[in-house]
Amino acid sequence: MVRILLIMFLFCLNVTSKANAIELVASLDRNPINADESVTLMITANGDIDNEQPDFSALNNDFRFNTPSVSRSTQIINGVRSSSVTWRINLIPKRAGTFIIPKFSLLGTESNSIGLRVMPAGTASGEPREFYLSTEINADEIFLQQQLVYTVKIFIAGDIQSGSLSEPELAGAIIEKLGEDKEYEELIDGVRYRIIERKFAVIPQSSGQFTINSPVFEARVISRLGQNFAYFNRTKTITRIGPEKTITVKPIPNDYQFTWLPSEQVVLEEEWQGNTDSLVAGEPATRTITLTALGLTEEQLPDIEAVYHPSFKTYPEQPQRATVQRDNRLISQSVLNTAIIAEQAGQFVLPEITVPWFNVNTGQTEFATIPARSISVVQGNTPTAPQPQTIPENQVKEQNDEFAQDETQIVRDQEDAALFDWLHLVLLVLVFILAGALATVVFRKHQNPAPSQPPALTNDDEDIAWKRLAYTIEQGQLNNLPKVFSGWASIIFNKPQITVQHALTLMDNKDITNSYNAMMSTRYSTNSIDIDQRDFINKLAIQRKTLQSPTDSGLPSLYPSAIS
Repeated sequence: MVRILLIMFLFCLNVTSKANAIELVASLDRNPINADESVTLMITANGDIDNEQPDFSALNNDFRFNTPSVSRSTQIINGVRSSSVTWRINLIPKRAGTFIIPKFSLLGTESNSIGLRVMPAGTASGEPREFYLSTEINADEIFLQQQLVYTVKIFIAGDIQSGSLSEPELAGAIIEKLGEDKEYEELIDGVRYRIIERKFAVIPQSSGQFTINSPVFEARVISRLGQNFAYFNRTKTITRIGPEKTITVKPIPNDYQFTWLPSEQVVLEEEWQGNTDSLVAGEPATRTITLTALGLTEEQLPDIEAVYHPSFKTYPEQPQRATVQRDNRLISQSVLNTAIIAEQAGQFVLPEITVPWFNVNTGQTEFATIPARSISVVQGNTPTAPQPQTIPENQVKEQNDEFAQDETQIVRDQEDAALFDWLHLVLLVLVFILAGALATVVFRKHQNPAPSQPPALTNDDEDIAWKRLAYTIEQGQLNNLPKVFSGWASIIFNKPQITVQHALTLMDNKDITNSYNAMMSTRYSTNSIDIDQRDFINKLAIQRKTLQSPTDSGLPSLYPSAIS
């Protein structure tokens, strides 16, 4: 018992001495700062520290910050060993004002508190800013899951070596970059700035009032020292943010009773391959239904539900979905191809297809519709029975006399035919005997024949399908492209009835996938879009050559490697 108490006493003494040996110091790299800049907070612990670290959660109220970086150092001077640990945190203030960096505790020791003054953007030094950001939104009040266009501009007046820009932040929202960056120059307050403009699509996923945090711009810039002579180039890291934007996201209206689909425009269209006036019973026809929506992603599109008469057999493919960008908007599409075979002739009605959606411009419920239509099914080509002929009475007697003469001749012919059949039978028996003898000789000569080789496979079918695909792309026949593309892919991958989406997945080529989706989206775009069909054909040709590379079996690989 005495030993246990002694061990506990020594342990407490060790912890106390360890805590007393720790010194915790907090400091800032500069003070004051602008509201659009960052400041580095350094917490240094002098002493032996294992894996402990202070709790920095108290900073969340006034600052944005990431995971702190940690550095350790050990020194031995005159045989005395000393250690220290430093945590560095990049703090971005959420607003202008005066803040108190709180005390932090570690192993019973507290750091000092620090006052920080955050000035409105551009006023801390009183001089024109070399680097700063601005932010804009196209609307401050939108509906749930409606697309918002967020624009950030980087103003650069100094020398920059490298830089990066993060995305805006909104909890739970879908955020995607729109298009390519724009770059131009502008003279502001006598200072010429190079401006880089970037746009984002922001789609909130919950209703209420929210703040969109600005992207963070980090860059390595050149710091100029010296005035009278040529300055020395030294680099430093800067951080800039833009103003926050507050938005109100309105919920789904109470009187809306359908699947939520907020958009500026939704279009539902159909196309038929072959004769659209009538169908032929027993022959397949393909119906393509396309749903197009502005300001939505492909994941938001509902399934297309089409109803057919019970005498129609239908074979729907997996819907092909894609999202493209046009004029700072997301455009999503869902394409449903269905093979239809009518089993009987008649007149039938294809019911109306309707997709309800909410017009964010008018605040009203609208319907994208394919109207009901009547369609006729005709019987396929079948042999018809011969129709009886009426013989005049004056020809009956002549036909009876001719029939009597023909009957006598038939009896004579039958007697001759019987003799002729016997001769045929004898000759047939002799042929079988000779064939058996020949087979016996061949069998004895080749008692252990080599196994027969299967005929070599050719690529004629694939070559024809490839030429048809290249011609379809070159001529811009986009309505036939999915079917022709699937036909060629079924041969090249040796997978019957493969879909376009599955083929693109197997190719694993982002350029081909993007080119195909962009080309298909032009069918429903109201603007003129320049698509380089020849470039798309060249990309496919390179992929085809890779898929046709010889293997041990002489057949193209089913799992080709991705083209770099």
